Amino acid sequence: VTGDTVFVLGDFSNVEGMGYMGMARFHISNYIFPHVSISTPSTNICSGTQVTVTANPSMSVTGYQWKKNGSNAGTNSTYTFTPANGDKVTCTITVTSGSCVMATTAVSAVMTFTVNSNTTPTASITATPT
Repeated sequence: VTGDTVFVLGDFSNVEGMGYMGMARFHISNYIFPHVSISTPSTNICSGTQVTVTANPSMSVTGYQWKKNGSNAGTNSTYTFTPANGDKVTCTITVTSGSCVMATTAVSAVMTFTVNSNTTPTASITATPT
């Protein structure tokens, strides 16, 4: 189990030339892989609507890099912009390395926006003679 210390009695003479026989102590660690998801209330919006996309990291973060259509776009935990139809957004997080951290960056899945044209409602009135 993660965090446990295990003692093993045996012959370790063939382990990296150590020539050791007796008891070895192992500490079980949990390897950490950072992860980030991104969220916004809706990716299907009306033309001209400003949206805020939020990064949801799995651990403490030292840096954010937002990209819109592959180009750098922001460095905060949120990114606010007015999307065009088909815009694609991702967020890369940077985390502090540590004894069990297996990677120092993670990239979110791509979020694609659908922008709908604004329409003007119309009404017509027809008179019928009586």
